[in-house]
Amino acid sequence: MELLFSLLSGGATGLVGSVISRFADFKLEKMRGEQKLLMVDKETEAMKIESEFNYRIAETEAETERDVSADLALSSSYGEDKSSYLAAASGPVTKFFMGIVDFLRGLIRPATTIYLLGLTTLIAYQLHEIISWSDMMTIQEAYDMWREVISTVLYLTTAAVLWWFGSRPKAR
Repeated sequence: MELLFSLLSGGATGLVGSVISRFADFKLEKMRGEQKLLMVDKETEAMKIESEFNYRIAETEAETERDVSADLALSSSYGEDKSSYLAAASGPVTKFFMGIVDFLRGLIRPATTIYLLGLTTLIAYQLHEIISWSDMMTIQEAYDMWREVISTVLYLTTAAVLWWFGSRPKAR
């Protein structure tokens, strides 16, 4: 009987051990799977952060490149503004006409500024004469016209002066 009991209890212990072992293996595999999923999630999150970081770097580099390009274009335009057609001319007739072109090119901005200011001043003077010699307008109409001319003079003066001084090349 002892032999039979040993046989059956050994078998039962083996079966219980096997079941426990299988259950432990199952739990271990389940934990490994959960860990793999967690690692994949963390890797995905890290990849997202890295791609956002790379996107920001690329954005910054592109912005820097645009700024450098704009600065180069501006510097180039300053160089073009200073360019002279006379230096490239070869014959005496061509040099004469290119000298005239250079003179007119250099005169455009100051002449335009002086013309606009002179024209506005002339209009203001004529308006003053009309107001003082005529009763064709009411006081309110004269005041409105006078105010408009003053506004125009201020606008033109400000625009011309800021344009003139604002478009000069940077001091180096």
